[in-house]
Amino acid sequence: MIDFIQKQDSDFHKKFISNLQRRNKRIDTKNIQLYKQLINSNTPELKNKMSSNAYNVLKKRLLDALLDFMVIEVMENESNSDISNYKRFFLGRSLINDGFFRDGLKVLRTLKKSLKIHELNLQIEVLSLMIEVSSEMEDFDLDMALVEYRELQKKYEYQQQLNVIFALIKNELKRTKIEESKISFGELIKESFDRFKMEIDNVIDIQTLSRLAQLADLFGEKNRAYHEIESFFDHHIERLTPNGHESISQIINSAQLYYSLANIELRKMDFKRSLKYLENLLELIDLYPEKLTETFYFKHSLLLSLNLNYVGKPEDAENLLNLIDIEESNRMYPSIQLTRMMLYIQRGAFKEALRINHGLSHRDSWYEKRVGVEWLLNKKFLEVILYIELNYEDLIESKIRSLLNLHSKTLSMEQNKQVKPFIKVVKRMLNYPEEITNGKLEQRLYQIGLTNIKETDLFFLSFYSWLRSKLNNKNINDNLLELLAMH
Repeated sequence: MIDFIQKQDSDFHKKFISNLQRRNKRIDTKNIQLYKQLINSNTPELKNKMSSNAYNVLKKRLLDALLDFMVIEVMENESNSDISNYKRFFLGRSLINDGFFRDGLKVLRTLKKSLKIHELNLQIEVLSLMIEVSSEMEDFDLDMALVEYRELQKKYEYQQQLNVIFALIKNELKRTKIEESKISFGELIKESFDRFKMEIDNVIDIQTLSRLAQLADLFGEKNRAYHEIESFFDHHIERLTPNGHESISQIINSAQLYYSLANIELRKMDFKRSLKYLENLLELIDLYPEKLTETFYFKHSLLLSLNLNYVGKPEDAENLLNLIDIEESNRMYPSIQLTRMMLYIQRGAFKEALRINHGLSHRDSWYEKRVGVEWLLNKKFLEVILYIELNYEDLIESKIRSLLNLHSKTLSMEQNKQVKPFIKVVKRMLNYPEEITNGKLEQRLYQIGLTNIKETDLFFLSFYSWLRSKLNNKNINDNLLELLAMH
């Protein structure tokens, strides 16, 4: 729970502290003090100022209060219709249990007509209860109800099978290296569905599409193989047109789908398509600001800024990110700060980039947990480049050594095969600067193996553009755009 606390934004903290203030009956209660300390530290000062037993009791009560608060928050964030439907079900069941069959069944019949496709569990609950008391209804068609009940059960089992399939695919992606299996993402999906004799086109809905897109994103990130992800989603997107009657889960699934697809197309270097999905996401955020802004505003800003940078508008990208609070992004969205740092380095604003870097002071494990190994490696590369540009000779070698030692297993993977040759060329440039002018270093660039721009990781292309700029005296942005034009 401490990790959960530290990931929340300032609005969440304010609301929970306000909740504690209302609950506290004594002014000397230390739960608020402990909570504030846990926001910034796993080992709060209070732990050393109280007996072990007293501290553990205080911490347990605080976490219990936090869980109660989270339940209230979840209920408030659920759509009014979802909550109302469950209330109506409980009302109908209560009336039936009390012997008011006619009134209870009237409530259930009205509820049954209003339930949407995604409310499968509640549909089954309602119909099951109606069948149970069918002897009390003269006009109840039991045979038809049983047929409908079996159909709903089949749909429910289908949904459970889908959950298992997605779990298997995710486990396969996490376990299997791309060099061990040359299967494409599309083939992986097809094989997984075939194991359960399910046709994927027959189960497509917003939730399924969203989950597939997240798996595709995971496939691309893990294997640095976004280019292998087929355009599977296009002809299903029309299902997402909002009509104002969606549940909160449908809205969030739609937003997550647009976000995942925008990220996939960005990494495939199809910036036009990525920007289109970001427009769709923004329209959805504007329609449901209270449900989506907190989760997707920062994600949208990050992807939009990256797109702007790679279509030759780095100033617009920088201006967009400058609208975001630095302290908030340091703590909650460090990838935004790393993108800022990259933009500063690209335009030669190394002192500004250094200030950003000083704010990114957590341990590697903290960044790996929050933004993943890929962004942590990006951070390491950006630091190496920054220290070279600032001539911090005593730090350059240690950063390179740290990068190669700490992440040797990651760097040895096939999808990162260009990294070590890249570092070798960088070290050669530092140790033998004369090779920059005599042409030898340019020849060594070929050792990096950048032969297919389309299959090269987009972020690595940025780092390569920096190295290329040291040799041809063009700025990093011009080199980057030239390389992107080749894909």
